Amino acid sequence: MYLKKSSCQSAARAARRQTQGRRCFGLAFKPDVDDFRESPSLQVAETVAGWESCEVLVSEPYAKELPCTLSGQKHVRLVGNVRDAIREADIVVMLVNHRFYNEIPVATWRAKS
Repeated sequence: MYLKKSSCQSAARAARRQTQGRRCFGLAFKPDVDDFRESPSLQVAETVAGWESCEVLVSEPYAKELPCTLSGQKHVRLVGNVRDAIREADIVVMLVNHRFYNEIPVATWRAKS
């Protein structure tokens, strides 16, 4: 799935309305790769993190650490347990639909829609 600029802007606007925990899923340029160069998803996560109004948890199955643009921010962290992150989230922003996320039961995602 490639994100269009309008999709990124819509996701960012939706996330801005919340004041609690945000969870961003996927930072790569496209599904199932570890390439973050020119990634619209990373740009959305950076924007959400820039608001500094809440904790931002990032799930990216192809990253061992956060990209440098996010790693220096105290309120942003990379998570390993995706289901816990979904359960605790006030808002979930699906940025890149990696195959890994398809293994999570639909009911888990629907609880946040």
